[in-house]
Amino acid sequence: GQNMMVYSTYLLNGPVDEPIKLTLKNKSGKTGEYFVSRKLTRKKIPAVEYRKTTDGIGILSINGFDNQNFYKIFDRLYTSILTTKALIIDLRENGGGDGSQGLHILKHLTKNTFTGTYNTYRQYNPSFRSWGVQATSYLQFGPDINKPFTDRSIYEKPVVVLIGKQTYSAAEDFTVQFDAMKRGVIIGQPSGG
Repeated sequence: GQNMMVYSTYLLNGPVDEPIKLTLKNKSGKTGEYFVSRKLTRKKIPAVEYRKTTDGIGILSINGFDNQNFYKIFDRLYTSILTTKALIIDLRENGGGDGSQGLHILKHLTKNTFTGTYNTYRQYNPSFRSWGVQATSYLQFGPDINKPFTDRSIYEKPVVVLIGKQTYSAAEDFTVQFDAMKRGVIIGQPSGG
């Protein structure tokens, strides 16, 4: 996961008109310089895409939980989602964002109250370290108790979540909560973290 982030994001950082200079060495020890354009970055994909297959399966691709119009987009699509036989939620290109957007979807998938995630933060005090004190304390929040929506229809048909190396942060939180809900199957590669 971290290598994917290094090679797909960090390597391409910098002025778009300035190529990346790579110096590579082959097995015999000979080096060569290569220049790679930064303009080769991945194409922009919509934050949310939805389609329905001919056999009635809904495919909801959520490529980021960072769209300010997410709630409107999802709520508009939800009417069509309710008519499907099953739903595939594709998070393979989701780099995270606002976790409440994922929670909004999860509240549509169950009639039961469900537990959210725990968050643990290490409190670091540099003074303690300089004094030789090995005191480490942690703050823990959660879990949140989440209630499903009661003012709309709940989607109770089969659900599959697809994840991959580009599934990060809030998308991973979504996957953890979906798994804890025992709501469906998760398929794919290990997430990015």
